[in-house]
Amino acid sequence: MILVRLLFVSMLFAGLAKAQDEALVDPDAASDAEQTQAYRALLHDAARQVSSGREAWLLAKALSFPQAQATAQDSALIAALRERAASTRDSDPLLLRLTIGDTGKHGSAPEPADALHAQLEALDPGNAFNTLAVMSLAPKDYADPIYDQRVQEMAAASHYTSDFLTMTRASYGALARARGLAALPSESDFTTRPSDMAVASVTAVSIAAAWSLPGYQHLIKACDISLFPARADSCRRIAEIMFNDADTLMDRMIAVSLLERTATDPADRVHVQTLQQNADWQLAAFQEISISRPQAAMMISAEEFRYFATMLRRDEIVAMHGLLAAHAVPLQPPAGWKKSE
Repeated sequence: MILVRLLFVSMLFAGLAKAQDEALVDPDAASDAEQTQAYRALLHDAARQVSSGREAWLLAKALSFPQAQATAQDSALIAALRERAASTRDSDPLLLRLTIGDTGKHGSAPEPADALHAQLEALDPGNAFNTLAVMSLAPKDYADPIYDQRVQEMAAASHYTSDFLTMTRASYGALARARGLAALPSESDFTTRPSDMAVASVTAVSIAAAWSLPGYQHLIKACDISLFPARADSCRRIAEIMFNDADTLMDRMIAVSLLERTATDPADRVHVQTLQQNADWQLAAFQEISISRPQAAMMISAEEFRYFATMLRRDEIVAMHGLLAAHAVPLQPPAGWKKSE
């Protein structure tokens, strides 16, 4: 399901690589070591200018990525960033969810899960994503009663807002500041600073894509109504909330998958099949557009700029629809279209 984000990052990276090859007399001059150094320099410059705990957390994580090739000297900077993030964790729902997700990967929680959920609800009331984050701490026995509780909590939520776009905006803002760019992608920066904007864009999406996947797998398995039929109504309600409120393509895809799992009425099944076919068609069209990118394209094309700017200023679904409309691609497939296997 991360395919959509990888496609977008790849699309930008492709433009970046082509521009570098065209701009250099010796294509081999931009070695891997030089590119790694440029990446590290951007992260270090951004880390020295962080303006919030969430920026500090994201940059500490980015500096810890293998491709950053952290040195012993980086350890002190990473520690300082983590300390800055920890100092504001309890007042920032994004930071709290990130901390939960990070510790959940290692099978341990900073505090009891119910206490964390209550804390999140106080900071971000009614967001089903709070429960999804805490669900990542649950055991992988999906018959465990804790999943009945979590599913009911999610179904009772008033809305659903995930963290991918928030993380991307925060990451881009920090990286853009380090290069003297606007906090959100601007026409001026695109016209005059396409190289800096491309690198900041790719890096921001990469950071967010790596750390914005909480308990999705837990939710999907807990909502297997062939095994847990008593959860059908709650899981269907969760799917509806996610589908209606999703601001990312991944959330929309997961919502459709949940709707498919929980549909029992024949009419509902037909409706969900239509939603799934529309999603498959749009993703296939997006992939075709990214693959057919002109070889002579500049470092970041006007189309890619519009997509990224719309994604950060509005949301990812609006950006996708705008991209398809620019290529005269309808949102529904033609009659008889079938997804390629």
